[in-house]
Amino acid sequence: MPRHIRSLAAAAVFIAIYVFWLHSHPEALSFREQYQMFLFSWDYLLEHLLIAGGMAEYIGEFLMQFCYYPAIGAALVTLPFLLLLVGISLTGSRMGGKGHYVLSLLPILLMLAYMGDENVKVTFLVSMTASVLAALPYAGMEGAHCRVVTRLVVVPATYWLCGPGGAMVYTLVCLSADWRRGRWADGAWPVAYLAGLVTASGFTLMSQYTPVDILFGQNYHNLRMSVPAMQFVVEAACALTPVAIASLPSVRSRWAVWAEAGAVAAGGCALIAFSFGSDKYDAIEFDYLVRREKWDRIIEKAETDGAKDPVSLTSLNLALAMRGQLCDRMFEFSQMGTEGLLAPSRRNQFSSLPTAEALFRLGMVNEAQHYFFDLQESILDCRKSGRLSKRVAETLIINGKYEMARKYLSRLEETLFYSEWAKKAENALGNETAINAHPTWGRIRRLRYSQSFFGNYNEMDKMLGILFMENAENKMALDYYLAQCMLKRDLKQLWAGLGWIRQTYGDKPPRHVQEAVAMTWAQGHTSFDGVPLPLSREVTSDFTEFARLYSAGSSNPQLNTDKWRKTYWHYLLSAKPDAHTGATDSAIQEATR
Repeated sequence: MPRHIRSLAAAAVFIAIYVFWLHSHPEALSFREQYQMFLFSWDYLLEHLLIAGGMAEYIGEFLMQFCYYPAIGAALVTLPFLLLLVGISLTGSRMGGKGHYVLSLLPILLMLAYMGDENVKVTFLVSMTASVLAALPYAGMEGAHCRVVTRLVVVPATYWLCGPGGAMVYTLVCLSADWRRGRWADGAWPVAYLAGLVTASGFTLMSQYTPVDILFGQNYHNLRMSVPAMQFVVEAACALTPVAIASLPSVRSRWAVWAEAGAVAAGGCALIAFSFGSDKYDAIEFDYLVRREKWDRIIEKAETDGAKDPVSLTSLNLALAMRGQLCDRMFEFSQMGTEGLLAPSRRNQFSSLPTAEALFRLGMVNEAQHYFFDLQESILDCRKSGRLSKRVAETLIINGKYEMARKYLSRLEETLFYSEWAKKAENALGNETAINAHPTWGRIRRLRYSQSFFGNYNEMDKMLGILFMENAENKMALDYYLAQCMLKRDLKQLWAGLGWIRQTYGDKPPRHVQEAVAMTWAQGHTSFDGVPLPLSREVTSDFTEFARLYSAGSSNPQLNTDKWRKTYWHYLLSAKPDAHTGATDSAIQEATR
C-alpha cells in the first residue's frame, strides 16, 4: 500500500474515532473524567511513579482531564488510538511486511470496543500505545548484543512505566521480531531471565498489592477483583498483529484488499455497537446531560427512548421539575415508584448522582452533602472527583463551614479546569454579603431548612413538606412533595397539601394533581360539585370515562391505550404498592366505583 494512501487512511481513522467520541458517546469520556481529579503537583506525580504502570496512569489522567470540554478531550483521547495504529503498522513493515496493513485497524477496533466497559481506564490505552511504540526501534534493530542490551533496559522500564500488560506486549513484539529473523533462541533466554527479574522486583517493591495486580496490572481497570478476558484479547492483538502483517502472504488483488478491510471494519464496528449499546449508557447519558443542565435535551431523549432505570428516571424527573412540568407530565413516562424521584443513598459511585443533584437544587443541603460525600468515597479506584469535590465544597460554603470548605478548595486549585472557580470561591469565604448575593449559594441558603432535624428517607414527603412550609418561594419543593405523595399512592397525604396547592397554583393546578384529587373526591361523592380544588372540564370528563372503562374490569384492554397510559390513574392501577404506604388495590377500586 503506497505511503500516501496509508497516511490518508490513518487520518480517516482519526476523524472517525474523534467523531465517535464527540457525537456518539461524549458521556463515556465525561463519565471517566468526573471520577478523577488530576493535580499539577510534584506529590501527585511521585505518587504515580512509585507504582508499576503509574506513568501510563498519570498520562491517561492528564489526557482525561480535558474531557471537561468534550471537543478537546475527544481529540486528545483519539491521539493514542492514532499512535497505536501507526506504531503497529510501522512495526509490521519493519518486520518485513509488504501488505495486509489494514490488519493494523484490528487492535484499534478491539480497544475501542473494550472501552465500552466504562470501568476500563485510559491508562490501558496509553500503556498499549507506549509499549508498541517502544518496540518499534527494536523491530528493525541489527546486532545480537545491541538487542540483548535493549531488552535488559527497556523491559524493566516498560514494566514500571506502562505496567505488566505493556511489558508483556513489548516482550512479545520483540520475540516476534527475533523469530522473523530466525534468531528465536537468541531472543528467548534474556526474556525468560527478565520475566523472573521483573516478577521478583514486583513482589519486592509492590508487596502491598495482590499477585493479580502485579502480574496483570492494577491500574488498567477499576474493578480489580479479576481481569476481564477482553484485556488479554486486546493485548494479544497489539502484540501479534505486527508479525501477522509481516508473515501473511502478499495479496495483489485490489478486491481482496477491500474485502479484508470490509471484514475487519464490519466485525469491529459490530463489536463496538454491541459494547456501547447496553442500557447502562442510557443512564450515563442522562447523568451527563444533568451535569451540563441540558434539561430540554433530557426530556427530548426520554420522549424518544424512554427512561428505563431509576437513574434515568430520576434525571428525567429533575429535568421536568427544573422546567416546571413535573406534576403536569411525569406520568407521561413509565414511573418506578419513589426511587425514580429521589433514590436512597447507596454506597456506589454512580446510582445516587441525579438524586444528589436534585437534593442540592431543592435546598436540602445536608442531605445533598451526605450523598455527594458518599459518592466520592465510593469511587472504585479510590481517587477523588473534581465534580463531586466541587459540590461538597459548595454545600459547606452554603452551611457556613468555611474552614472545611477551604480544604476542598485548596485541592481544586491544583487542577486545570476547576482552579479558577476554586480561587473565586475561596476569596468569597467569610464574605456573607457575596455569598448571599451568589445566584446559586444565596438562593439555596434562602431555601434550606431553618431548623436542624434528623433526616429519614422513608419520610421524604414530610421533609419536602417542611421545606416548602418554611419557604413558599421554593415551588420545586412543593412539586416534589406532590410527586412523592402520588408515587407512594398516598392520596390522604396529598389531600393534606390542598391549601399549599391553591396558594401556589391558584385556579390552574397541575394536571396530575387534578387527576389525583378527582380520584380521591370520587371515593365519597357522586359528582364533582363542591370539590375543594379547581378541576378542568377535561379532567372530570376523562375521569368519568376512565371509571366507566375500569368498571368493566381492570384487565380491560382499552385502559392500556396511549391516552390512559399518560395519566396518574393508570399508574395507580399498574404500579405495585409502595412499601411505605400500605395502599392497596381495594382503595383504587372504591375510588372508581
